[in-house]
Amino acid sequence: MKQLLIILAMIGLIILGHFQMANFDSYFLMVALISFLVIAHELGHFWVAKKVGVRVERFGFGLPIGPTLLEKQVGETKFCLHPVLLGGYVSFPDDDPDSDVPPDSPERFENKPIPQRVAIAIAGVTVNFILGYLIMVAVIGIWGYPGDYYVKAQQILSNQSPAAQAGLMPGDLFIKAGNTIIKKPDTLIQYFHSHPNERVPLTIERQQQEKTIYITPNKAGKIDLALSFYHKYVPVKQPGEVLTK
Repeated sequence: MKQLLIILAMIGLIILGHFQMANFDSYFLMVALISFLVIAHELGHFWVAKKVGVRVERFGFGLPIGPTLLEKQVGETKFCLHPVLLGGYVSFPDDDPDSDVPPDSPERFENKPIPQRVAIAIAGVTVNFILGYLIMVAVIGIWGYPGDYYVKAQQILSNQSPAAQAGLMPGDLFIKAGNTIIKKPDTLIQYFHSHPNERVPLTIERQQQEKTIYITPNKAGKIDLALSFYHKYVPVKQPGEVLTK
C-alpha cells in the first residue's frame, strides 16, 4: 500500500508540474532522456558481465533512495524499482561485503582476467555511443539536420510600434538588416540602435518566402519587438543523407 501511494504521489507531482511550472515538459523530457541513457549504460555493464560469468546481484531502476517500490527475483539477479527515477545501477558481489559469494569465486568481478574486466567497464560507454548515434540518426530522419540560426520575431509589443507599422509579424525570420547579415539577436538590436529615426531595409523570411520591408526605429533605436533565437532544421531529401549529415 505504501509503495502504491508513493507511485501515485509521483504521478500527481508530474501532473501538477505540467500545469503549474513553465517549461516543465522540457525539463521532464530532459530528465527522462538522461535516465534512459543511464539505464542503457547500466544494461551494457549488465549484459557483458553476464556473458563473461560475473554474477549481477541487483539491477536497479532509479537511485536507491527511499523505499524500494517493486522488486522481482529473476535467476540470480534481483530487479528493483526505486522512487527517484533518475538513472539506475548494477551491483556485483564485490559491491556487497555481506555477499554469500566466496572471495575466490570466478563469479566476482575482481577475479576475472583483465580483458574481461575492461570489457565490462567500457560496455556502458559503448552502449551510450551506439545509442546516441542511433538517436541522432532518428532525429535527423524525422526533423532534419541542423541548419542556420535565425532571429525570429516573437511578439509585437504595441500596435503603434515601428515593428507593427512596418508590417512585421510574429514568426518572421530576419535575414539581413541593410547589408548586415543577422545571426544573433544582439546583431539586430545593435543595428537598430545605430539607426534611430532612419528608414532602413529589412530582408525577412515569411512562410518560406524572402521579402524586403522598410522599418524606422524610434529615437531610442528600438522597434518594440520581442525576439527569439531560432534554429532552423533542414529536412533530408534522400534516406542516405541521414548518415552523411
